[in-house]
This record gives sequence, structure tokens and C-alpha cells, in this order.
Amino acid sequence: MKAADPLPSFGSRLVPSVALAILLVAGVQAATQYVPSTWIQRDGRFYVNVNTTLVEEASFVQEEFAASWYEDDLGWNHDLDASWSNLARGADGRRMPKHTIALPILSTPLFWAFGLLGTLLFNVLFFGLAGGALFAFCQRWASSPAAAAAVFGATLATSLREYVYDYHVDVLILGLFALALTALSWRRGAWAGFLVGLAVMCRPTVLLWVPALAILAMLRGDRATLGRALLAGTGMIAVIAAANWMLYGAPWWSGYNRVLVRVDGTLSLADVGGAFDVPLSQGLGALWGGPYGVSHRSTFLALAGPGLAWALWRRRGLGVAILYAVVASVAVFAKYTWYGDRFLWPTLALLTPAIAMTLDGVSTVLRRRPGLRAPGVAAFAIAAMVVASRGSALSTLEGEAAASLAGGALFSGALAFAAALVARRARGTRLTVLAPLVLGTLPGVLDRLATPSIDLGFALLVMLSLAVKRTAVALGLACGAAGVAVLASDSPGDTWWQAPTPIALGALALIGVPLLRRRAWLLAPLVLLAVPRLASLGSGSTPLFALACGCVALPATLEHAGSALTLAWRRLDRPRAMILLVGVASALVAIGAARRGDTSFRIASPGGVRHAEVYSGTTPCDFLAWEHLNWECATLDRGVHGETGLATSAPLHVGGRESEMFLLTASPSRPRTVRWPTVAEGETLELRVALADELPSAGTLEIAFDDQMTERIDLADLAGGRVHVHRLPVPRAGADLALTLHGRAVLVDGRFTAR
Repeated sequence: MKAADPLPSFGSRLVPSVALAILLVAGVQAATQYVPSTWIQRDGRFYVNVNTTLVEEASFVQEEFAASWYEDDLGWNHDLDASWSNLARGADGRRMPKHTIALPILSTPLFWAFGLLGTLLFNVLFFGLAGGALFAFCQRWASSPAAAAAVFGATLATSLREYVYDYHVDVLILGLFALALTALSWRRGAWAGFLVGLAVMCRPTVLLWVPALAILAMLRGDRATLGRALLAGTGMIAVIAAANWMLYGAPWWSGYNRVLVRVDGTLSLADVGGAFDVPLSQGLGALWGGPYGVSHRSTFLALAGPGLAWALWRRRGLGVAILYAVVASVAVFAKYTWYGDRFLWPTLALLTPAIAMTLDGVSTVLRRRPGLRAPGVAAFAIAAMVVASRGSALSTLEGEAAASLAGGALFSGALAFAAALVARRARGTRLTVLAPLVLGTLPGVLDRLATPSIDLGFALLVMLSLAVKRTAVALGLACGAAGVAVLASDSPGDTWWQAPTPIALGALALIGVPLLRRRAWLLAPLVLLAVPRLASLGSGSTPLFALACGCVALPATLEHAGSALTLAWRRLDRPRAMILLVGVASALVAIGAARRGDTSFRIASPGGVRHAEVYSGTTPCDFLAWEHLNWECATLDRGVHGETGLATSAPLHVGGRESEMFLLTASPSRPRTVRWPTVAEGETLELRVALADELPSAGTLEIAFDDQMTERIDLADLAGGRVHVHRLPVPRAGADLALTLHGRAVLVDGRFTAR
């Protein structure tokens, strides 16, 4: 029996290793910032709305969320422009998403399984995938260490990093575009065309970069690859046109062409395609130095300059592709009304090989010592990241500030050089450069490296003492480290060990110990954390020497994991791939079904928030701010604690303890009513009521079933600092429950019980 065709190759086994390294830093970044649901910002709210309707109704229709913005005269919405609107008119007149449906479609399996957390997982996974794909693309043009350093800098030392803790289509677009670049490099034309088509589905302006991809595809004279890419891409465009026809009424219309707006109080349509009308000179100034200016948000990309010049001289096809991408994207998006640097990310992806070429050029200084070239690349890259981290402040630095930054860059570069040497000594791999790169891009580390300090000096001396092989020199450096330690504060190290970074690195260090074998002693400096004076070097954060030691085993661990993944992938034929896909899908379905197994009602729960109907007076509060899990009346409610819901992003307290209760707020002129239709499922409502420590409370809380008031609670009678329990009889199964607050603020929770 003939074996099934193998799946596309991973290429270098180093690709998954770098992807895992990027994923590690991104995961630690997200874990460091984690507060429930707070990554859902800006347009992410509207993508989650679509996730919700897909899961609950298997529909894209958006009739529920923020309907009052378009139907009612709320005062503030007499004129509602396209920047506020999140809806478009569908082919049948119903309200459809303005934004792309590709992101919600692709992320809904994780949303089904893990709820809101699934959207963050999807975003972080695609961030790591984008990093691995960019590395695979860069490897064609530069050495592996330079390619890895370029990718780390482009993704984790620019404004792109801000989008790790997010749920946004631009991370998906970057991932798809980077994968398309990799597919072209590996002569997988059909995959490249399919991936570009998906990116175009996310945002039509991705078509702007198709000529650059065509130039890259023609570099090897491989017309077959280009032909397959064009055929697959054309097929995807046909699919997109059919979807647009079905959803919006014409193949050439997307949600961006049918945006629902209000003009003089009348519902109308707007076309975002007309938003490219900013004067070019004004737009170029904003693109360079405005709030989203690349000069201060992507300063690290300046390293691409020498590499681009080299590419235009010696790698003309690549140079022309990059130059086209830069000129075309700048010319187009400088004229865009709602410009943001995220629109330039495909150009950033194309610039990454130029950065790698620059780093390779710098490392030629060490051409007589090939073993030192990778540490040299790491040193220069980390020093450049430290300088770039100061962004717009660079132009104003002078005197002591400039000297301090120069010293920080010098010492941090030396630390990166030493860390790479120690990682190579631990167990030489082709990616020892990952040790200093991960170290330098861990959350908050670049800021700490930008200023010379005892923490930085001690870490440098420790790593140098481990890097050198001459015992006398190592002992001298160790004595120097001990001398520096004398200058350190002896204040306690707080709780730095509870943070995600040391936990993750500690786990990886333990995994790496068997791989280091006789070299495991290189992790010995970690025992110095038992000395309070040294544990406090990070001023509450993990000391740099401990982070550096924790990264020593990373290259060997990540390369081993990458090799295992590559081997598993190469053994995965199509039947096994289908079995794996079905298994993963079944697991996600089962997890999501188990999460939804408990259908009992509780007020202070995501389900309680989701199914609440909220009014401020008679005005519907139908905008669900997912980042707080609050309902708000746009422009009427002010701040998280002026809305109604769980307020997860800024928890309140009762008696000094964090409360997990439902917040009701009201103004003196507008009572707040929250209604849950047909939820009564027991004989008694056990209602818990409390006053928040941080908010003034006065007035009354009314409880009603089927619009018949059952009880009125005077908030002045409630003692602060504790939760009061009220048990109310339920008139019938399936009754409506409504709470009305006349006053300022109160916390509630409740569920139905048999008694």
C-alpha cells in the first residue's frame, strides 16, 4: 500500500526552537500583565462580540450589542462617525460586523473551550508563530544567530510587543504574512497564496504587499512556485468575494464599505475606503514623529538601513522587494485618517532580513574567531535594543543621561556576550544566542539594562567568571563580584520568586539540567539567592544574575524541543495528521462542553453579566465592555466604577478583602435597573448585598419578580465591611428577576436555592 504524501517540511529544526523562545517571552509577558479579561481592548471588544454570537447562535448577526447607538437618540450619538461605529449593514439589512470575521472564526475553537482566556491564548500563540516564521524567512539571507537576533529585536523591542497582551487582528495578519514569506522561501506556492488570501480577508490593504511577495518568488526563477501562489491566492480572493456577496450584498463590498453611521440623527452608511485623504506632508510627519511614529515606537528598525543598502547592492531582488514595501506602505498609510504603526507590520516583516544582514556585517569584526561571532551578534543586538528602548527620548538626551544610557548599553552588551559564552560552554548549540536574547527581552529587563547599576555589574561579573576557562581569572572575577555585592542593600528580596518570569525560567532550568550533564554546575550561582543582600539586588524583581543563570540551559532545552517537534512533524503523514486534528478538535469541544455543564444561575458570574439587561433610567446600557465585564451606557457612565458588572479590571473590596460581586451604580437622577429574564429556578433567591470600601453608598435597592417589587433594602441600614444575606421567596419557576438601585453604588450576588 502506497504511503501517504508527507506534510510540508518544517525546514530547519531551529525554526521551532526560535518559535518556542519567542512564545516563552510572550507567554511570560502576558502572565506578568494578566488580570482577567483586560487584554480585550479597542477593536478586540467587537471581535469578542462576534465570537459570542458564533458560539451562542452560530451567526455573525450583531443585533444585540450597542443597538441603542443606532436606534435611539441618546444625545451624544446625533452624529456617529465610522471611528465609533462597530457595525455594518448586511445584504438583508441586518447588522453585521464592520471588522473582519476571519479573526473570530479562527479563534472561536479556543474561545469555545476556554472562554475569554482563549482569545489571549490565540493571540500569544500567533505571536510565537509569527516569530518562528520570520526566523525561517531570515535564515535564507543571514546566519542563524543574526536571524534570531533580528527577529527578537523586531518583535520584542518595538511597539509590536505591546500587542502581546491583546486580542487584535494585526497579530494574526503579521503571523499569516510571515508564514506566507516562509512558504515562498520553502517553495510552497499554494500555501503562500492561501495564507496571503487569509490575510487579505483580515484586511484588504494587505494586497499592497503582493508585488513584494511576487518579487521574492521570482528570485530563483521558480515560475511554478509563483504560479501556484497566484492560483491559490486567486482562489482565496474568490472565496472572499463570495463571502462578501453573501454577507454584505456585493463581491467588492466588505464591512468597511458599509459602515453604519448616524448623520444629523439619521442612520446612514459610510465607506472607510474614503479615509485616505490626509495631506501627504502632514501624514508623513505623523507617521514619523506622531503618537504612533516609527521614529520612537520602532527605533530598533534603524538597524535595517545598512542591511538594506547591502541587499540593494548584492541581493538586489530582496532589496527591491523591501524598498517597494517601505515606499508603498508609507505613501499609502501616511494618508490614512486613522493611521497606526500596526498597519506597517508586513513591511516590518520584510525589513527583518535587512536587520539580520546588518548584524552579520557587524560580526565580521570577529571573523578570525568564528566561535565568538554569535556572542558578538547577541552583544550588539542587545545593546541596540537597550538604546532603542529609549525611543523618542534619544533626541533630547545629553550630559549624564546620555552617558548613563551609553554605559548601560555597553554593560548590557557585555552581559549578553558573556551569557552567550556561558550557554556555549554549557552545551554548544547553533542557537546559544537564544540565552542572551531571552534574557534581554524578558518583561522589564531592557529598562533595567539601560542604566548601570550594582545589579547589572554583579550579573556581568558572575557570568564572566562562568564564561572564562582559566581558573585564576575566574576566581578573580568571582572576587570582584563579591566586592560589588558588598555595596548592595541588605533589604529583603520581597516576593520576586512568585512572579511568572522566575517560575518559568526555574522550570526550564530544571528541565535543562539533564541536558547539561557535567556542565550543570554552571547553574550554581542560583544558590546565591539564599543571601538576602543578593536576593534584593533586583529591588523586588528577580536579580539579573539569577535571570542570566536561568537562561543558560535555554538553548539546549529549546533546541532539543525543536528537534523533537521537527522529527514528530516529519513522521506525521496525512492520515496521522487528520487523526491529530480530530483529536485536538474533540478535546476542545469536550473542554468547552464541560465548562458549560453547570447552567445554574449566579448574578456575579460571566454568565450573569452576559445575560443581564441593563438600563440607566430608560436608556439601554447595551455596550458590553469585555475588558471589565461591565455593561456601560457610552458617555453616560464614567470609568469602571461608574458602570455595572464585575469590574474585573479594578476589583473592589469589602472589609479589606477583594470582592467577587456584581457592581450596581447609579446617579442621583438616573436609577439603574438590571433585569434577568426567565432565570428563577428554585424556591428561594439567596441575595448577598454589601457596600464597597472604596465607593460611597446611599439610597435603596429594590428587588422585583415579574415587575412586582418583593423587597426594598435601605442601604443606610447595611453595616460596612461585611456581606448581608437576604432570602426571598420566588413566586414561580422561570420568573424574571430585576434589581433597581436608587443611590450611588452597591455590590450584589445571588443564586437560587431549593429552600
